Amino acid sequence: MKTREERIKELSQEMDRMIAALKERGRIPRETLDKIKKRNRTEVLEKAV
Repeated sequence: MKTREERIKELSQEMDRMIAALKERGRIPRETLDKIKKRNRTEVLEKAV
């Protein structure tokens, strides 16, 4: 069984991959994606876990 911290770290890495994929497609402005990335993701992920 994974600890909560491990799960949060995994989800954070998954978010990074998704943001990178969106940047490659170029449909969403880079600035918008950077804002999403900078937003307090720990808070969001803790709610999800």
